[in-house]
Amino acid sequence: MWTETYAFALVFGGISRFTPEMLEALHKAGLDDAKVVIRNGAPQLQFEWTAKSYKEAVDAATKSVQEAIPEVQIVRVERESAEWARSG
Repeated sequence: MWTETYAFALVFGGISRFTPEMLEALHKAGLDDAKVVIRNGAPQLQFEWTAKSYKEAVDAATKSVQEAIPEVQIVRVERESAEWARSG
């Protein structure tokens, strides 16, 4: 089965920013390709990942983030276009 690139953001609740320790844990988990942003006051990790499906990409990112920084809560996923992810 072929793969496609999916752009999405994991939006976090209960925190106002990522601490240096959280960022280090994400880096050690191999998630250093995620763009860290604050949008509308909520911390987000924006991804552009290649997978067989959108669900597979989101599930893999969610699992990786939760394993790296289990103390955070992902409150929603925002689906975006690949152009958005590249536009910065």
